[in-house]
Amino acid sequence: MLHSFLLCFICFSMLKKFLKNKYLNFSLVFFLITWSSLLGLEIEKKISSNQVMLLVAKFEFLVHIFSMFFILPIYFKSKSPDRRILKWLVLTNIFLFANDLTYYISVHLSNRYILSASLFTFLLGYIPYLIWIFSIIVFLLYILKKHILSLFDFYKALPIFISINLLITFLFFSSINNSFQFFSWENISHVVSFLSEFFIFDLALVCFIYSEEKGFSCLLLGLLALISGDFFVNYSFISQTSSLLHYGEMLWFLGLVIMMHGLAFLRYNTAGDIISWLSQNNSIKNNLAFWCFITSIIIFLFFFTICYLVSDLNIHSILLLPLIIMMYSVIIVVVSIQIGKKYESPFRKLTDNVRILMSGYSKQKIDESFVLHEFVFLQKFITEAFEVKEQKERAQQALINIAAQVAHDIRSPLAAINTVMSNLMTIPERQRIMIRNATTRINDIANNLLSQSKLGTSTLETHNSVSEETNEETYPELIFLILENIISEKRFEYYKSSIQINLDISSKAYNCFAKVGLSSFKRVLSNLINNSVEAVRSNGVVNITMNNDGFYIKISIEDNGCGIPNELLPRVIEPGFSHNKKNGVGYGLSYAKQYVDKTGGAMDIRSTEGIGTIITISLPHSTFPVWFCDSISISLNHTIIILDDDISIQDAWKTKFKEINHSSLMYYSNSSDLIKNGFNSYHPALYLIDFELVGENKNGLDLIEEFHLNDHAILVTTCFEDSYIRSRCINNNIRILPKAYVPYINIQTL
Repeated sequence: MLHSFLLCFICFSMLKKFLKNKYLNFSLVFFLITWSSLLGLEIEKKISSNQVMLLVAKFEFLVHIFSMFFILPIYFKSKSPDRRILKWLVLTNIFLFANDLTYYISVHLSNRYILSASLFTFLLGYIPYLIWIFSIIVFLLYILKKHILSLFDFYKALPIFISINLLITFLFFSSINNSFQFFSWENISHVVSFLSEFFIFDLALVCFIYSEEKGFSCLLLGLLALISGDFFVNYSFISQTSSLLHYGEMLWFLGLVIMMHGLAFLRYNTAGDIISWLSQNNSIKNNLAFWCFITSIIIFLFFFTICYLVSDLNIHSILLLPLIIMMYSVIIVVVSIQIGKKYESPFRKLTDNVRILMSGYSKQKIDESFVLHEFVFLQKFITEAFEVKEQKERAQQALINIAAQVAHDIRSPLAAINTVMSNLMTIPERQRIMIRNATTRINDIANNLLSQSKLGTSTLETHNSVSEETNEETYPELIFLILENIISEKRFEYYKSSIQINLDISSKAYNCFAKVGLSSFKRVLSNLINNSVEAVRSNGVVNITMNNDGFYIKISIEDNGCGIPNELLPRVIEPGFSHNKKNGVGYGLSYAKQYVDKTGGAMDIRSTEGIGTIITISLPHSTFPVWFCDSISISLNHTIIILDDDISIQDAWKTKFKEINHSSLMYYSNSSDLIKNGFNSYHPALYLIDFELVGENKNGLDLIEEFHLNDHAILVTTCFEDSYIRSRCINNNIRILPKAYVPYINIQTL
């Protein structure tokens, strides 16, 4: 006894040195050679089988100690979610050690190699056995459920495994003499053990199929060998023979050794994340191995069962069935995995080639050494696709350069137009406003072109993706005024054509605001109206309506043009798709749809071929901005002072105040007359002052600030869209009233 433990101590010291990271492969080879030598001694009967088994049993304790030495660091360095799974592997190792200890006491110390245990001895060994069996099943099920198979796939495969296990169990136990002549707790427990271990074998084999980490694969292979050995031990106890017990002991020892090395590999070579141990569950390799295993086992068992039923099989053939099935399964899985890797290799090569192409390296670095014709074709297709992509990028770069040049060159003539406009007093205000709005829009487009060219994004890409639009701020905007300005611009643009452009705004829609980017939304409306105009023939009609349903502002653009065929209707919002337009690039509707969606609204397109198209934009309501004057409250003794050189605005105010029988109105066309009479000579007073005072050095906002009229004046202007004017009014608590809103403003008397 003493020399045995001395030998174990020496082996422990040697193993502690060799079971380091750099010696793991050497240690595994050393153990396999040692195991093969012991197996040779057992087969050749050079020494007593019982002595070999006793030596192996003592070595098993060393293996258990080292297994615990490796599993605990894996557990402690893992993350919290993985610890809930790894704790079951720790319990497996603890009670596997307890199981071997009770087996050593019951068999080796008692010298009972043909076991006929008492109830106490049986329970002493069976309790740790049940715990480690339960623990490893939970561990493997957790991994399968969380990282490999979905619940549906698992339940789909479960009946196949259960059927195979029951069939093998029946064939195995029916071949053992007297195994079922009477039922006892020993016989029942061995049948349960057999079924449980076969279930563990199935789970371990499926996990092995999906294993990507060498350590985890070794752990599973060891478990498979260990289970195989226990079948022979079970057979020996049931049949009360010892002919196969020694081989079962050897396989059990082999399984423990391989499991120990698997834990060592995991201890030194991985970060502890279980997900890194496994490959993706839908790969070619995994699916091929899984279904080859299932199919081959079913076919093998089918023919074996036929032979069992119609002919007298040798009883030893049936007794070896579990081991044959296990060895056959492992071989099929390993061969299938290797075949799967062979077919995965071209895909990995394709992936590397795509990376090379995406990185812009020379095409000479591409590996085109494919054997299968399909992969040769696929590589050729990918290369040609990248060549087309490069051509598009070169064309887009040319557009970027042109856009930048246009944006730069257009600024000078725009500046000249604006300068001339500021000094022309003979042009009526309506035409002056139209020209100013047009030049502002041209300037916005130029700024957008320049911004996109600096970002390295072409105009076409800007149309294609709203998310890449210049970061234009969105603010609450008075939608009917945007619509009126665009319509005025379009009527002037198409005045030579016979196309009629009509605008109808509901009375409930005049004071509706929506949060949009001013330049972008004008662009959307302009493109949609252009589409409608281009779709109609001579004497065509484009009707634009605006309504308010209480939740959304609805803008409809309807034409009586050629319409869109039903089969093309879903495609018209695709980037680059153009229908029935000679020079169309197909980005107007696509951009409009994306932009409206971005604002939280919706765009609906309905069309009938040969009749026309209706495009409806729905925008969510926004609250009034702080600068907006939505109503005027005055008393009857208020004097209303109007400073504006536009006679039509003066008439509009006269009409509005006449509605409330207020006649105390003073009109001024220039600020000098008002200053001469004195700002403070009227009390109480309300000043309605225009921003643009043509021919004067100061504007209306300057006068309000200079004479401290902030609380008694409203800036009435067509320049309300100017962000500088808005900001200045907000800072000084001055309200703005758009001139076009004058006919619709609510005036209340106090």
